[in-house]
Amino acid sequence: MGWGVDRYEKGREGGVPRAPISKTAPGLGQAPIAGAWDHRVNREQPMGFFSRKRTVNFLPNATDTMPVAGVSYRQPAIRGSGLGPFQLVADPSNEYDKNAVAVYQDKRQVGFVPADEAKLWSRLVKKLSKEGTDVWVYGDVRQDGSDRWILLNVPAEDQVRAWLKG
Repeated sequence: MGWGVDRYEKGREGGVPRAPISKTAPGLGQAPIAGAWDHRVNREQPMGFFSRKRTVNFLPNATDTMPVAGVSYRQPAIRGSGLGPFQLVADPSNEYDKNAVAVYQDKRQVGFVPADEAKLWSRLVKKLSKEGTDVWVYGDVRQDGSDRWILLNVPAEDQVRAWLKG
């Protein structure tokens, strides 16, 4: 998959926005999202799928952590260490799980949302995608020797369920 950055906030390298803002995101109710990052991306794929500009929001209320599954198979794709942005993308064509949600870092797939959490997260990602919003969370790349793993900072399950009802 090719994820091409169309425009990020001016003045920063690597696509990191300059400052957090407060705004309302579709699908997350009418409450302002404190700390959301406002920038646009252009998702470019060969067939033109999702080729229009889309709103990008980091999910608020990230009070829980969730490990990324499958990172042992994708060690070369994992970049850096410490905190960074990760995109959650529904993967309904996954041969093992129709509810699979892929996790991307710097345009590279680094793993999946764990299978026992995938159904809930797939529903949220698909809902927001239909509303024109890409889903991003912060995560922490950790390392022990040559092995790396990722913990995503995510909202609590009850908060995600509330967004789905709203």
